[in-house]
Amino acid sequence: MRRFYLSCCLAAMSLAIVAPHSVDAAESLDYTYLDLAYVGRDIDAFDDDEGVIEDLDDGGGVALEGSLALGDNFFIFGGYSDTESDVTFANDEVFPLPAETDIKRLDLGVGTMVEINDRLDFVGRLGYVDIDFGDFDFGASEDIDANDLLDDSSDGYLVDIGLRSQLLTNLEGSIGVRHIDVEEIDNTSLLASLLFELSPSWDIGVSVDAGDDVSTYMLGVRFSPSP
Repeated sequence: MRRFYLSCCLAAMSLAIVAPHSVDAAESLDYTYLDLAYVGRDIDAFDDDEGVIEDLDDGGGVALEGSLALGDNFFIFGGYSDTESDVTFANDEVFPLPAETDIKRLDLGVGTMVEINDRLDFVGRLGYVDIDFGDFDFGASEDIDANDLLDDSSDGYLVDIGLRSQLLTNLEGSIGVRHIDVEEIDNTSLLASLLFELSPSWDIGVSVDAGDDVSTYMLGVRFSPSP
């Protein structure tokens, strides 16, 4: 699977480099925007012998993300998502207990972009990540009590690098790699996205963040202030 993803990345990067010479000139890539999207998340970060006997699958919800350019080479970004997933919890003393839990995630950080040519940018980001597992604590001890259900927050960091390209006049694409470290979750993933321009201010897009422990899929709309 990793080889497949790597091949996709190399192909997309090659397309991004070639594309600037095959389409008409367009405006520079925009780093000030607001996204609203449906998000699906799949978490496979917990071992069976640690109590979670069924992975968090088919989680769905909404996400709001934004970016604000600061001059020609820097930007700040943020994002908040709220998804709901099914989970089954058990230990040696209790029978399997199915439950639903909300997963809330907040990202805040800074980024830099370096223009390689008129249609291709190198982008790097560093950010703070805070993940809240609602009222359900995956770090519960073997002796379950009410306090275990209250301690549900964890935080860490993310770092990612990639290429962002204006592939066609109305089509933008990006490809990259991300690492996220949030307590139990230590995940490296491959990023890919496509954005189709409907008008100077509105776009629709799809993105994938595919990793071993955490994978996220998003489909949404983007608003960018008109220049």
